[in-house]
Formats: sequence, C-alpha cells, structure tokens
Amino acid sequence: MKNFYLVLLFICIFYGGIPSPAEAQLVLQKSVVQHDIPKGGTVVDSFDVTNSTNKPLGIKLYWQDFIYKAPYDKGAKDFMPAGTSDYSCADMVTFSPTNLTLPPFGKENIKYSFKTPEDFQGGCDGVLFFEMDRDVSKAKMGMSFVTRIGALFFLESTDKDKTADVKDFSFDQARLQGSFHNQGNIVLFPKGIYYILNEDGLVEDRGEVNKLYIPPGARADFHFSVPEALDAGTYTVVLTFDLDGGDSIVKEADFTKSPAGAFRLIATRD
Repeated sequence: MKNFYLVLLFICIFYGGIPSPAEAQLVLQKSVVQHDIPKGGTVVDSFDVTNSTNKPLGIKLYWQDFIYKAPYDKGAKDFMPAGTSDYSCADMVTFSPTNLTLPPFGKENIKYSFKTPEDFQGGCDGVLFFEMDRDVSKAKMGMSFVTRIGALFFLESTDKDKTADVKDFSFDQARLQGSFHNQGNIVLFPKGIYYILNEDGLVEDRGEVNKLYIPPGARADFHFSVPEALDAGTYTVVLTFDLDGGDSIVKEADFTKSPAGAFRLIATRD
C-alpha cells in the first residue's frame, strides 16, 4: 500500500496569525529579528526553540526569501527560494544546526550570523523556517504530519533611508483615507494614530490607523472613520505615523461637516 501523507501547513509569521496553545508545537524565542549593521559588518546571535509537546519533533531548518503583498495592509507575504528576492539576505546568513530532533519538552539553541558586503545599503530580509514532523514515530510508519513556523529577519544598514510621504487625502462618506508612500530603501511598518480637534482645539476623537507593511518604493492606502455624531462645524485631524527609531511623519487635515452630515476636506499640511 502506498504511504499516505497528510500535510498540514501552518505558518506562524510576524504580522500574521498567532497559533492557539493547542497548535503551538514549536515555540520560538524570537519570531522577529532585526539588526542594524554597517557596511562590511558582522552580527552573531542566537535564540532558543522549544518543543511544547510530549512527543518528539524532527525538525529541518531552511532559509527562504519573502516579499509583502499588495495592498500591504494585512501583512500577507509571498515566499520564494533563497536568493531570488531583490532584498534577499540569503548570501549573508549562516545558521546552525540545519537538522535536529527535539525530545518531548526539549529545547535547542539556534545560532546565526550575518556578514554584510562593503557596499551594503538599505535593507534586506528573509525567513528562517522550522519544518517539523509532529510525531517522529508516526513518520517511521509512513504517515507524516508536517507543519512549519518561521522567524522573520530584517537586516538594515546604519545609513538606511526612511524617507516617506503621506498624501492623497479624501473623504468617502465618513471615512477619511489617504496613501503612505515609502520612498526609502527599507521595509516600513508605520504605526498611525490620529486626533480630531474641534475649533477650540479640544479633542473630539482619537484612534489608530489600519496597520501597514510597505516595501521600498511601494505605497499603501490607509483609512479611519470620523464619528458621524460630530456636530456640524470645522475640524482638524492630526495624524502621526511612527516609523520607529525616533522617526515619524506628522500631517494635518482640515475638514468640515455640513448640517446635512456631509464631510468635506478643506486643506492638508505638514
């Protein structure tokens, strides 16, 4: 009889879903790794992986490239072979071990290093996948239950460019929308918050903008809803995008609400 293979693919990736305790077969100490590194620099580090089950886990480690997928608002990714992305770290990374078997509730330290070339600039990224047989003994019987989780790596040069712009504001009924343009050379994860001020400068509403995951040279749309309960009048939105590392972009937008409930954008400024 031919072997029967049941393949269950589960990807625990940064800015994606988090598994329930029942699904978390392998626990990574780090699911996202970010390093700032100069040209010709070296990083050496490690993190632990733990088998959270009472069954042995056979694990294969391998590197892949990835890119964030448009419209860049859900963290969705395309995975591809190592070395094929325009922003690949594959030729800079080494890691060990590449195969291991974790006993029930066992732990292993995964070592990795990066060596950047002398002309390194901007950023590069990739994912270190841990692909495992949930039960080694069942694998020997010809039935394999396979799953994988991954740690995302982001390597950024110390002279990286985080230039960006926020524009194209407009109203769609009570929803204020615009676009975030990544004009730099690293992936940006802008965290947007907003305040709506009335003509007296008092805060009428506040909140967060939808999350964004924007590669270099790409743009992503953002939006948030203005309370329809606002009285008719003139208001100002103060919108701040935190780019980490002390960098941010601040925009202001003036709008009115008519007695009939229609919103109209008046002006925007830095």
